[in-house]
Amino acid sequence: MRVPWVKDLTCVGCIFIVGCGVSRGETRQSVVVESGEQRAGSVAPSSDTAQGHVERGVAWGAQGDLDRAIDEFQHAIRLDPEQVDAHMNLGLAFEKRGEWDRAISEYERAIEIQPNHVGAHGGLGVALHRKGDLTRAIAEYRTALRLDSTALNTHYNLALALHADGELQTAIAEYDTVIRLNPQYAAAHYHLGLALWQRGDIDGTIMEMGIALGMDPYVADSHYYLGLALEARHDLDAASAEYESVMKLRPDDPSAYLRLGHILEHKGRVSDAIDVYERARRIAPRSAEVHAALGLAFKATGQYADARAELEEALRLIPDEPAHRDRSQQLQQALHAMALQR
Repeated sequence: MRVPWVKDLTCVGCIFIVGCGVSRGETRQSVVVESGEQRAGSVAPSSDTAQGHVERGVAWGAQGDLDRAIDEFQHAIRLDPEQVDAHMNLGLAFEKRGEWDRAISEYERAIEIQPNHVGAHGGLGVALHRKGDLTRAIAEYRTALRLDSTALNTHYNLALALHADGELQTAIAEYDTVIRLNPQYAAAHYHLGLALWQRGDIDGTIMEMGIALGMDPYVADSHYYLGLALEARHDLDAASAEYESVMKLRPDDPSAYLRLGHILEHKGRVSDAIDVYERARRIAPRSAEVHAALGLAFKATGQYADARAELEEALRLIPDEPAHRDRSQQLQQALHAMALQR
């Protein structure tokens, strides 16, 4: 099962900021440049003060030049080590570059300077979350929310962290909060649907995935989990349509091909299932499960030579781990049964 927690984190500090004490993730005023197409060399000069260098860094950052932005923020800190906006923006710049330890250090320094800085706690939570330190990330998100309970993105990121940490019911409550604050938050509907699916709430999953797809119909995972829920409800035609949508949106992922093939087999359309599995084999030739499904389908139609080749390849590729032992035994039994029929 694919559960893309971290990639869906909302980078609530994605706009470089000026102005001390601005909360991370809320509306901010950034330095105005002449044009969105203005070249880096045309950033207006500013005074040789800490605030001036912060403004120049913001301008460089807005144009995508993180190296020059970082130089400016670091220059500002040399002039004034207590310049909280310089630390905040430097943390954001490191976050954008995926340098999580350096981002964490800057957000922590901002908190030392201004302990009640909502944005610094939220930013520190994001960086810790990205590093996989869920316990500390959750603590920082909760601190930010104690300071500002309306911070939408922080509620969302807290829900993701709780979800990833296995605190399913608490995560669901946070997703509900996000949706109450902004009913049009498509990603929150998707992740709420995912949490409900994991809790076994099929109807809730169908409803939330349907809402998410109504807002953004091009998210393959929403179609996939809606397909799983519809399949669990035995609405096989609707589930098939969802898997076909996944195949169009993400043609190199074999998961939807496998689910569609299983439905076709269930309907007695084994030859059509084989066609689907063969398409999956072309895109994922090293998938043990694809070879296994194809081999079993060949066996069901009496194509024993092809079945043996596929099942043997599946056994060669399947991981030698306890979690896969039952599947390996099933495939070995299928090979043994065919050998007895020779």
